Amino acid sequence: MNPAVVYDGGIRDNGTPFYVRVALANILREDPEWFTEAGDVPSGAPFYIHPDDGRDDLSVDNIPHPWGYWAVDSHLGPNIRIEKARKADLVWCAQKPFVHTLAKEGIKASWLPLAAEPALHRITHFRPNSPDKDLVFVGHLQDPSMTNRIAFLDRLFKSVRSPWFEYGVFHEDMANVYARGRVGVNHAVRDDLNMRFFELGAIGIPQLADSRMVGLEELGFKPWAHYLPYSSVEEALEVVEDELDKDHSAMVTNSRQAVITAHTYTHRVQQMLRDASQRGYL
Repeated sequence: MNPAVVYDGGIRDNGTPFYVRVALANILREDPEWFTEAGDVPSGAPFYIHPDDGRDDLSVDNIPHPWGYWAVDSHLGPNIRIEKARKADLVWCAQKPFVHTLAKEGIKASWLPLAAEPALHRITHFRPNSPDKDLVFVGHLQDPSMTNRIAFLDRLFKSVRSPWFEYGVFHEDMANVYARGRVGVNHAVRDDLNMRFFELGAIGIPQLADSRMVGLEELGFKPWAHYLPYSSVEEALEVVEDELDKDHSAMVTNSRQAVITAHTYTHRVQQMLRDASQRGYL
């Protein structure tokens, strides 16, 4: 039997767990077994992968061993993720600082960043030579107690003639929204290296991103070579003023090549399977 995936997609099946399932299907060349922790998970698979699905209300106690846990957005809910990690046989963290958090709890984990799915994060509509939007942001607006996203976007969007904010669009639809902008805006909730960084790279538009996201340089992504950097709203405003109308085709090529070469969900799932194989699970 092949490895199986365990996550609940009842509320939303368009995030990291979905991409893991797609990647595993690409690797196996067939759809993997997929179970939800909300129901009975049958034994029989040699290894189970549980990517964080945000369903902190669901127990992982019914996932058969051995299984691996990919902790995502650990900066938003660390305690429940620590408890899930205690129960797993293998643990990966999408946010690098959480590896150290788990180590303090006596839990061994590896850093496994988020990624992109090039087959889905791609422009399917014709992109005009002169995009009709200056800045584009796709995402949710979190509570100001968690992040400064609302204030950041408010100041940034007021500095240009034609901004565009969108939410609730995914995959190709998201890519087509970003394709209308001269620059795509990436705003991390904190200092987390988010999935949008890799997605914008795969989509192929210039990206304004926070240079403080942990892990960028370690993965080889360099400011100005792969993205337009900022570390404050004031810096972001300066970068937009100076760079908005410039040609960033070389930056786009660099970023897309880096993502396609080493930072897709297929790469991430292949690493999971290698780790499981080294433990003797596969």
